[in-house]
Amino acid sequence: MPQPPPAAKTPQPAPPAAQESPAKEVPGSVQFEHLIMSLVSSAMYHLGLATRPGEVARPPDLPAAQETIELLGILQQKTKGNLSKEEEHLLTNGLYELRMVYVELTRNTMRSR
Repeated sequence: MPQPPPAAKTPQPAPPAAQESPAKEVPGSVQFEHLIMSLVSSAMYHLGLATRPGEVARPPDLPAAQETIELLGILQQKTKGNLSKEEEHLLTNGLYELRMVYVELTRNTMRSR
């Protein structure tokens, strides 16, 4: 007697824990955290908080810092609700710290004029 064809398997949704966990980092792969850290580092450099090895400290470039901080703000707005807790924490805290330093430097610049 002929066997009936096997029933087609319907794809099962992934368990909730698997849906919420961030993708495991593959060596050499770029993660969203890397983008955040790159922009934060760039803003810190423009604020005069970071120098490259062997480089003399230079005055802050406030317009460049402001632009980079605004880019991070746009990323925060556009990714709201789509980030892991770690990504959200990194972005929120990085933006807060950069904004505070930017405001302080801007005030100091205005006072010295």
